[in-house]
Order: sequence, then structure tokens, then C-alpha cells
Amino acid sequence: MPGTREWRRTIGASLRPNDEQRLRAGRRDGPPATLAFDSRPLLNDREERPNAMKTTLRLVLLMSLLAGFGCAKKEGAAAPADDHAGHGHSSGHAHQPLMGGMLVELGEHQFNLELKYDPVRGVLQAWVLDGHAENFVRVSMGLFDIQEAGGAQRTITLRAVGNPMTGEKPGDTSAFEGEARWLGDVAHFDGIVKALKVRDLEFRGIEFHLHPKG
Repeated sequence: MPGTREWRRTIGASLRPNDEQRLRAGRRDGPPATLAFDSRPLLNDREERPNAMKTTLRLVLLMSLLAGFGCAKKEGAAAPADDHAGHGHSSGHAHQPLMGGMLVELGEHQFNLELKYDPVRGVLQAWVLDGHAENFVRVSMGLFDIQEAGGAQRTITLRAVGNPMTGEKPGDTSAFEGEARWLGDVAHFDGIVKALKVRDLEFRGIEFHLHPKG
């Protein structure tokens, strides 16, 4: 059985306005007054605490779901498409050109051809590199042609050049260049390497896309 204090506390919490005054007045003046109790259930601290915890957990779960959705949306956003993607920018390997030009892959990661336009001299330069674009590869070819894909279909003939610093000379060099001053007037150049022999391998019809102005 609840104690006297607990009983009084429970009765006091259930009384309607002015019931407590009527109770005291009944004790002093006569028979006890009729009390009206609130029929609504009383919530003690033990009942209110779980409800508050449930509400907090729901809010935390909702915020976590919203945050996860936002991250997934950002990660899933596609990068803007490049109109010239796949035009001779090679196979996606993150090799760096040795001479500051653009790499064109030859074969299945076998060799690379680095291309660079020199606007001062008006020539297109080329260097034959290994598969990782780390070393120059000398070839015996004296020249090779690059043809413009579409448009006027102009042809650039690149001839072997020597380098006294490295001992390279035509017929045993990795460097080539050809006059193409008109490249300085175009923003994009789509070209095709007609044929290039590196050691015992010959590569034909290699397409690429070049930005002459860098």
C-alpha cells in the first residue's frame, strides 16, 4: 500500500481547479466535499522518459538517413562530359609527358608518342617514349606522316632530328618535328598517325585529339 505522502501527492495531482480549497473547507466546516477526479491517465517519470528517448532516437535516425542520402547523391553525380573524350588522350593511365606535351598511346600500353606544338617556330614536335613515358626510345624511321581527320585533311610530315647532347641523329633518334604553322590558328586538331614503326612493331591509324594552344 502506498504511504500517506504518496497518496496525498497522487490525490493532489488529480484534483481539478479549486478542488483542493473545497477539500480544506470541507474539513473545517462540515462533511467532506464531493471531489471530482480527472479521468485522464497520469504519467510518471518512468513512463515519460522512454517516450522522450524514442522521440530522440527517431530524430537521430532521420538525420542520419538524410545525411547519407546527400552524400550518395554527391558521389553519384556524373562529371561533365568532354566532347573530345577518348580522342587519343590514351588509356587512362596517369603518365606524365616528359616534354610537357600530350601522350598518345601506341598499342596496348607498349609505347607512347608525345606531341607538342611549338608556336614560336610553328612546328609540331614528337618524341617516342616507352610504355610508362619515362624514357626516350630511339627508332630507325626517317619520317612519318600525321593526317588531319576531316576538314581539309592536311598532312604534316615529321622528320627525324638529331640531338648532340644525347648523341641522337636521324636514323637513330626518338625526336621528330614537322612544319605546321597553321596549327596556331586552330583550337582543336584531330589527327591520325598514318604509320609508325618502333623496334619490331608497326602501328597504323592511331587517332588522337590535340589542343595546339595548350
